Amino acid sequence: MPVKGELTMQKFNLHTHTFRCGHASGTDDQMVLSAIEAGFEQLGFSDHMPYPELHLPTCRMAYDQRQEYVDSMIKLKVKYQDRIMLRFGYEAEYLEDHQKLLKQLHGEVDYLILGQHFKAIETNPAYELVYDYDAYNNDEDVLFYADQIEKAVAIGWFSLIAHPDYFMLGRRTFTPACAEAAKRICTVSARTGIPLEINLNGVHYGQHEYRISTTDPASTETTCAYPFRKFWEIAAAMRCPVCYGWDAHAPLVLQDFSRVAMAEKLLEGLPLNFIDCSPVD
Repeated sequence: MPVKGELTMQKFNLHTHTFRCGHASGTDDQMVLSAIEAGFEQLGFSDHMPYPELHLPTCRMAYDQRQEYVDSMIKLKVKYQDRIMLRFGYEAEYLEDHQKLLKQLHGEVDYLILGQHFKAIETNPAYELVYDYDAYNNDEDVLFYADQIEKAVAIGWFSLIAHPDYFMLGRRTFTPACAEAAKRICTVSARTGIPLEINLNGVHYGQHEYRISTTDPASTETTCAYPFRKFWEIAAAMRCPVCYGWDAHAPLVLQDFSRVAMAEKLLEGLPLNFIDCSPVD
């Protein structure tokens, strides 16, 4: 098992948040210094993509914070250029009616990672714009999630598919539709070479009992929503490129190798196809 200061499995992390999202802590400099101490050679900041019509201070940065974020990242690149390679971007969703915004933000940063969290931005009866983080609750939702990822990959702007098994967060049964969604997501990764992220933040949500109904409706297993082993069995079989993502919301998370050990235990024995270097130059 890796110990502090010895990153034996990969030397990069592309999934790092900042205080601007409202649910992360620490300064930008503290994140960088923690990554250096942990032994990373490349750190990528990818805070949640802002939307002009959304004002959710505990979920993501406001749209008018965008330039301050970009300016801070550019300064950090210069400040730490002799100690670590820094890149920055957004963890972005694919929404049919927001492609113009996505294209704009893609042009302002080094890279995008695809972190699909919701189906759409909608107006509730109180005329407030909202979205639901646990939006993928039934089979139709799960297949819609796969459709969103397929369409996102097709536009060619994403370097990484973050927590591709996220749809299991709103589930307690791995149905045939879940298996179909997993196969579709793994197919686009295997075809395009875009890596799938084994998200190390998922262990933070704890483990739950899941029914596995693809073969035996009575079978159950206790595991995390993500990384979800049944998904990664499919990824391993299809030889999808994979990597770890710390999904860091605090500086010391980058030095918490116990999360790696937990993920390795959940996925023990799977012949996963880990990539050797970062997909972002």
